[in-house]
Amino acid sequence: MLPLNFFTPLEKLNRFPFMFSLNSPGPDYWDKIHHMELDFGACWQNCGSYCCNSNSEHLNLSLMKPNSAGMVFMPEEYNYLKKTGRLQDGFEKFLKKHTVKLDSEVEFEFYTSVCGLGGICSNCDYRPLICKLYPYFPYFNIPKAQIAGYIEGSAIDQFWDELKIEHPCWLVRTKKNEVLAQIAKTESVLSHPYVMFYLTAAAEFIRTTSEAIRTHKPELLDRDPKEFFKHWELYYLSGSLVDVPLLKKRFRNFYDQAKGVEVSGVLVEQ
Repeated sequence: MLPLNFFTPLEKLNRFPFMFSLNSPGPDYWDKIHHMELDFGACWQNCGSYCCNSNSEHLNLSLMKPNSAGMVFMPEEYNYLKKTGRLQDGFEKFLKKHTVKLDSEVEFEFYTSVCGLGGICSNCDYRPLICKLYPYFPYFNIPKAQIAGYIEGSAIDQFWDELKIEHPCWLVRTKKNEVLAQIAKTESVLSHPYVMFYLTAAAEFIRTTSEAIRTHKPELLDRDPKEFFKHWELYYLSGSLVDVPLLKKRFRNFYDQAKGVEVSGVLVEQ
């Protein structure tokens, strides 16, 4: 789903003491998130658990760890799963905590880990939120607390159409409208300021890094897919695809919007 080192480019951002004042929802809310009705069927039987293994024959990745998936957590989602004993096997072993400084006033954290379970979850009901939502992630019009659109669920997945390759995910190929209709129904649960910020920032990160290669290296998209991903991996992991000032500006705007919703009291406790 998300390859190991998915957020490596953000390591270019400086780290400072943590400053983030969006209130996290409580345990009851996280329990509600992990009981959302999202049923995409036994999709893994049709694609070899592509989302868990990144196992497309068209990939040519030498630095990102194969047969595994990078996990990205909102800090309080991870803390909830850990405190309730619901983390998947191996997640705690590979945990990394990252801090992104936006300016002199605001930073935010996110956590990453690695899943090597190959689609055989040790606690299926409490998969990370990104796993439950894949292959599409919603992003929000934060002031209105409404889903504004959807983005395909990993940096790799942004290029299949342009490479003229059938999407490796069976759900995208055959059940797109059904999947999006189900995710749309989660709007009332996911529209907490804390969650809206993280989902929208993640979508912006994927969108910005994808557009960078289209802008600066468009000729790569005319190459064989394996050749494309060979070069894409190097550009991606080097961090050269990240427009850091632009991301900082947009993330700070999302944060201010989420804080405005929280302070205004437009949303009651979820």
